[in-house]
Amino acid sequence: MMVAAGEERGERPELVLCLCVAAGTDTRLVTDAFSEALLAVNYKPTPLRLSQLMGQIPGLEFLAGIKEEDTRIRRSMAAGNEIRRVIDHADAMARIALSEIHNIRKTLNKDSDESVPAEGHCFIVSSLKRAEELETLRRLFGQRVLLVSVYEPKVARIDNLCRSIARSRNSPNPDAFATVAEEIIGVGGLLCGIVSVAAIIWNNPVILIGIAAGAGWALSIVFATRATSAALRSSCEYVG
Repeated sequence: MMVAAGEERGERPELVLCLCVAAGTDTRLVTDAFSEALLAVNYKPTPLRLSQLMGQIPGLEFLAGIKEEDTRIRRSMAAGNEIRRVIDHADAMARIALSEIHNIRKTLNKDSDESVPAEGHCFIVSSLKRAEELETLRRLFGQRVLLVSVYEPKVARIDNLCRSIARSRNSPNPDAFATVAEEIIGVGGLLCGIVSVAAIIWNNPVILIGIAAGAGWALSIVFATRATSAALRSSCEYVG
C-alpha cells in the first residue's frame, strides 16, 4: 500500500521525478544532471527506465536482447501498446514503475515492507508518455511527484537517434539512418500535452528543461497554475 501525501514526516521524503520526453531526446544528460544535484543534497537518485523494466515482464524478455537501437525502440513501443491493451489500463507503464518502486522499498527496511517509503531516495522515471500515467502517480504520491518536461529540437533528436542507431549497428555512417530516425520520431506525437494536463488539473510545479544543441542544457521552473496553463499550451510545440 502506498503512503498518501502528507502522511510521512521524514526530513527527506521519498520523491518521484517523472521525465516527459519525445523520441530521440538525450535523457541521459538530464538524468545525470539531476542525479548530481540530488547527491549534493544527500538524496540517492534511482533511475527507472520503463523500456528496460518491460524486458523483465514474462514474455517480453526478448526486449533486453535486442541490440539494434531502431528495432529496440519500435519493439518497445509496440510492447507498451500491447501491455495497455491486455490489462486494459492506459496507465500500465506507471504500474510497472510502481512495481519496481515496491521491489526497491523492500530492500531498504528490515521487514521487507513495500509500503514503507524510501526516505532519502528520488526515483527518476524515464519516461512518461500518457497523462493517465502521471495521474496514477500523482494520486498515489501526491506533491512528492515532480514532472519534468524535456524539450530538445527535432533536428537534434534526429541526430541523436542516427548516431545511436549507427553505434548499435556498428556503422560508420550515422546519416544513413536519417529516414529511420525521422519515422521513429514521427510516432512521438505531442511533447508537451502531458505538461498541459498537469497545469490544468493539479496546479503542480512543472520543470521545463530545454536542451540546446551544442550548448548543454538550461533549466527553469514554472509553477503551473490554471492561470498559466493557457500560456503553457500556446508555447509548447508539436513535434514529430
